[in-house]
Amino acid sequence: MKRAVVFAAVVCAASSSFAQISPIGEFTGALSEGFESFPNYSSGGNYDTFDVMTGQATFAGEPSQTDQLWIYEPGTSASWGLAGNGTAQVRSGAKGLGLYNSAVAVNVRLTFDLVTDRFGGYFATADSVFGNNMTVTFFDSVGAQIGAVQNVSTTGSALVWSGWQSTTAIKSVVFGMNDAPAMDDIQAGVVPEPASLAVIGLGLTALLMRRRTG
Repeated sequence: MKRAVVFAAVVCAASSSFAQISPIGEFTGALSEGFESFPNYSSGGNYDTFDVMTGQATFAGEPSQTDQLWIYEPGTSASWGLAGNGTAQVRSGAKGLGLYNSAVAVNVRLTFDLVTDRFGGYFATADSVFGNNMTVTFFDSVGAQIGAVQNVSTTGSALVWSGWQSTTAIKSVVFGMNDAPAMDDIQAGVVPEPASLAVIGLGLTALLMRRRTG
């Protein structure tokens, strides 16, 4: 009976509905994207939707908004202007991703095929229209918002790291409230499948029982 209680506690802790989003430093995730394999927007690199992270995640404008996703390349005709407040740089390589909506603030969702517990990247948000601020909102596998809306604000053209971790698995991330933000080298950590979590739980249970009887 005690073993069952311990195991249940471990599983419940892994799937707690009390979500909390907290900032984290730079990390290299199981999933990453530097946008180097895509043409810049001068060569057709602007999209309504496109797959990233080796096909394991998808960017899409919402709701069905067109041409919000642009691959930019500094030093070419595809440099990104950050709504008139400078030309966005990149973190590595030659290219980055710019978001843009000519009518209203951007509304773009990044959806993962697998759930993740961490997400981050390098962002620039300098914007004369919306006050240099971009919102980042996290959602779980059933579409419920996780925790409070996060904010990213930069004042220059250089991309700056922002990252978050969640106590509830993340299925999608929505970027909004900015006219023309930019990003590069985005990262995500993959959460183990339920079967793997059960194995981890059993292992922790065995360790706890061994300590109690040792």
